[in-house]
Amino acid sequence: MTRRHWSKGLLILASLLLFAGVFPPAWLLWFGYAHNFAPLSMPITLQRGEIVSPFFTTDLNDSYQIDFDWPHGLDQPIDPSLDWRIVDAHGSVISQGSFAQHLPGGNEVHLGFYKPNRGLRQRIILDIHTDIQGANAAHPTLNIGVPEEGLDMAYAWPAVLPWSGIFCASGLVGLIVALALRRPPQN
Repeated sequence: MTRRHWSKGLLILASLLLFAGVFPPAWLLWFGYAHNFAPLSMPITLQRGEIVSPFFTTDLNDSYQIDFDWPHGLDQPIDPSLDWRIVDAHGSVISQGSFAQHLPGGNEVHLGFYKPNRGLRQRIILDIHTDIQGANAAHPTLNIGVPEEGLDMAYAWPAVLPWSGIFCASGLVGLIVALALRRPPQN
């Protein structure tokens, strides 16, 4: 085989190595920016009555988590009692549930999970049965999202970066050698 054939084969291999190094981090970045892992986050007041959220859209085929979050935590126990339902733009119920248990405090209360259709316009309606004493002082928020997806991406980066570095470095070395083989020999 001539130098030109070796150069061409090495150039193809180097290009494949560069692609294998660039594709995983590019895909992770695209996935992170293309999807909304938390389509609803709104401050609420946990007083008796009904709370209706604005419309939001889910864009993943995954189970979404519904929870209350207190940024600074709760200093005292609470006893929430409520019903929740997710409805679409026409008012049809997609999912529903109830929550009633004694909580010693903490930063988060998981109300439940549901699996919506991708791209569905929906809202959550909370029916709080009694005032939840002490919960409003800590400024609660109602969140709906897929926190596991964000964690999965965070766990993927430490594996993807060395992979990318090894394949891109190998591809660049192969590219330099392939280009060096294309030059005519010096006499």
